[in-house]
Amino acid sequence: MIVTAYTSNTNEAQQQLVEELQSTGKEVIVTSMRNPYNIMAFPDIEANVLTYGFEEISVEALAKVLTGEVNPAGKLPVTIPELYDYGHGLSY
Repeated sequence: MIVTAYTSNTNEAQQQLVEELQSTGKEVIVTSMRNPYNIMAFPDIEANVLTYGFEEISVEALAKVLTGEVNPAGKLPVTIPELYDYGHGLSY
């Protein structure tokens, strides 16, 4: 399942939605729009893909990543407390 999140780290309704999706036992992918701190709300999520925007170009890029058209790449420009250091990044 894929769910889009926006400021989930401060939005209890979004946190509850993701928790309920996780409780189904299916893999959940969170697509974080704009906010790298969303991951703090669900640090044990199976996958988190982040765009630093919610404009059309960001959504199109996200769709290309999710469909395998492009491989994601990047590094965090911030530290996510207790999870990831500045500069952390993954790609495949």
